[in-house]
Amino acid sequence: MESVVETVPPGSSELGASEQNPAPEEWTSLAHLSVPLSVSIPLPQISLGGLMALAPGQILVSHWPTNHDVPLSAGEVFLAMVDFERVGDQLGVRLSGFQMKAQTT
Repeated sequence: MESVVETVPPGSSELGASEQNPAPEEWTSLAHLSVPLSVSIPLPQISLGGLMALAPGQILVSHWPTNHDVPLSAGEVFLAMVDFERVGDQLGVRLSGFQMKAQTT
């Protein structure tokens, strides 16, 4: 069975302690803190004129290969590489491994 971790929506008071990856003892006092996570796919640069000309329904094509994982970050701190997964009617990410650097195209 797959391991699905439900994340806590912003503003929720529910804790998300992880028993699978125990933190060092000195971190236990911080375990209740919530950290916003993000994944990002780089898009090509666009001129200001092109940006102002965007209209609903237009597609901005990323040059990120579909077979490459995307970086997962907490703020400016890189955490791991992930790939997108469908989880019911929502989009999730699967951890593919912790690496020292994010992949670049």
